[in-house]
Amino acid sequence: MIGQYTFDQTEYSDFGFESTLHNYYAGLEGQYFFNNLTLYGQLAYRGSHWTISPESYDGSGYAVTARARYFVTPDWSVTAKAAYDFQKYDVILADLEQSTWTGGLRSDYRLPSLPVSLFGELTYARNRFEISGGFGGAEEQSETRIMAGFVYSFGTKTLLDRDRAGASLDPFETPMQFPLLF
Repeated sequence: MIGQYTFDQTEYSDFGFESTLHNYYAGLEGQYFFNNLTLYGQLAYRGSHWTISPESYDGSGYAVTARARYFVTPDWSVTAKAAYDFQKYDVILADLEQSTWTGGLRSDYRLPSLPVSLFGELTYARNRFEISGGFGGAEEQSETRIMAGFVYSFGTKTLLDRDRAGASLDPFETPMQFPLLF
């Protein structure tokens, strides 16, 4: 089972208001191991509460994630990931639908004799926002993220050991904030 909560707040100072978005995920995750390869998947219901002062909207949808993690050595992994996220909101006299496709690559390397691993990640996301009803309209956005950092590990010997020790606990990646369509 997996559960997750995210919060996003954006201030539109040129327009004099702010937007807040609360996302809730509840679902299932699973892994399957083939020697040096781990296949990982998530499927979840996604609920959200979006506020653009003074209005509030509730949405529902789903999220699906798949990852293939290959261990070149026990302390070096390369991961390919793909995800799809769909959300539908009942907006005044219309429906707002948001769909997001995400793909990316990640590599982790654990430093010898230290409980620290370094990582680098490249992710590309493509969002589509569409309003139906009398206000019809659509907008697409894309985003590329490059991240680098380190992870401190407690009590495991290698990255492969950590991968096989239980749930990966990889978070759902919340799609980009909504555009100003209306």
